Amino acid sequence: MQLMVGCFIRRGLVPAFKDITERLGDVRPKKFARLALLPDEKRDKVIRADIEGGEEKLEKMKKKVGLREGSL
Repeated sequence: MQLMVGCFIRRGLVPAFKDITERLGDVRPKKFARLALLPDEKRDKVIRADIEGGEEKLEKMKKKVGLREGSL
């Protein structure tokens, strides 16, 4: 067990915790548990997909807002 950011984490999960938090920031416990248990290659792939999905969602929201402002 190791103390990280005010909570105890199993020693084997510390590298996964550091990787997840530096790439995604704070994540909910359920999402962290899913990511932490994946092998490194799969975790990397899932994190990249999550980041790309967030960027696509942001672009879509910007387009929607742009259309609303134009119609007013």
